[in-house]
Amino acid sequence: MSQNSIFPKVRTRFFPWTVDRGLWTENSIFPKAESPVFSGGQTCLLFVLVLAGLQATGFRPARQTPGYYGMEAKEFFALPAANAPINPQNPDYALLDAALFHVTNEARAKARRDPFAYSPILDASATGHSVAMIGRNFYGHENRLDHKSRTPPQRITAAGGQFRTTGENVAQVELIDSGGSYCPRKQPGGEYRYFKCNTQQVFAVFTYLGLARRISTGFMNSPPHRKNILNADFKVFGCAVRIVKNPYRSQNAPFARITQNFGG
Repeated sequence: MSQNSIFPKVRTRFFPWTVDRGLWTENSIFPKAESPVFSGGQTCLLFVLVLAGLQATGFRPARQTPGYYGMEAKEFFALPAANAPINPQNPDYALLDAALFHVTNEARAKARRDPFAYSPILDASATGHSVAMIGRNFYGHENRLDHKSRTPPQRITAAGGQFRTTGENVAQVELIDSGGSYCPRKQPGGEYRYFKCNTQQVFAVFTYLGLARRISTGFMNSPPHRKNILNADFKVFGCAVRIVKNPYRSQNAPFARITQNFGG
């Protein structure tokens, strides 16, 4: 592939997952080999687990924690750091995860839903999965490289979760607002930068809030993922965004893999 090749826009795909009596079933209408993607360099997956008829052994709504999660949304949105561009080589993950948390609650508010309470348990399960997807270079709800953390229920239970119902959204999103088309160009130091093919201007990296809003928009534009976010049965929430290792070392634009975990 030449350094000035135009990357085509990606097509819309998604794979919703459910569990029926403990058995994994895939409800996608698309072939399993195809990547589920949204236009604009975003892909998105869905998982929902409902434990109907089972008694919860300890639903524990987590209290709000100090710091970013203890802030009102407007206060967080006004932070200069939240409106600064992300440095993909040295991101502030605490800030990035909190940005997605508050933006998700913003989407809930627009739909007249109660806000999620922050759950350190679901934060931990989401973080573990996003870290694994980046570190082990896979994408999806199933971690087939770790049998103890293979499925969303296993990960949430291992983190200490005991809920009647849980859900998971997974996405992959580029860190530049390219619309899925860009021209990579190798720089003298060996790193790549990503240009608008018609103007040769460099694509800027999203701000923390900008990336969070891009992720949220993709989820909300997909009915199954929107359903998870707006589900009134889900009361607590945790999420994690993790960025590809060695960004700028590939002709592919830097991207993040995202996990949202829900509990009720």
